[in-house]
Amino acid sequence: MIETRQAGTVLEVRERMPVGERLLVGCLALLPLIVPWELLVRLDWPAGFSWPFLFAVLFSLVAVAVTGLLATVAFAGLDTRLVVDRASGRVRSVEWAPLRWRRVRELDAAAVAAVAVETRDARDGAPTWGLVIRVRDQSRIWSHLESFS
Repeated sequence: MIETRQAGTVLEVRERMPVGERLLVGCLALLPLIVPWELLVRLDWPAGFSWPFLFAVLFSLVAVAVTGLLATVAFAGLDTRLVVDRASGRVRSVEWAPLRWRRVRELDAAAVAAVAVETRDARDGAPTWGLVIRVRDQSRIWSHLESFS
């Protein structure tokens, strides 16, 4: 979901992970929990140490870790923010996701080479439209793709 807010000379464009995607990722987070259930609970392991049981425990721990990662993404979501301040002449891009460093890029507005809307044709669906801000070194500091059908 894109939110746009303007206060005086500051324009802020923020994109958050949609609720539907968060619910989908949350449901997918439950799938790896089948592994510990099938390997540890349903099987009747003999008492004592065995290498196959240790392998099953390690495999189950990895599956629980994947569940935790996906659940964190579903709970926290992904966040992208662009702030353009005309008064100070600064452009700031902030990208944040769970279990990833927050990426902040700040530069002078004079370093912005172009602001454009790009179209990408999809082979199997509707075209996507993207707001792209290019910097003089030809890198992109912000890009959002939206599909309209």
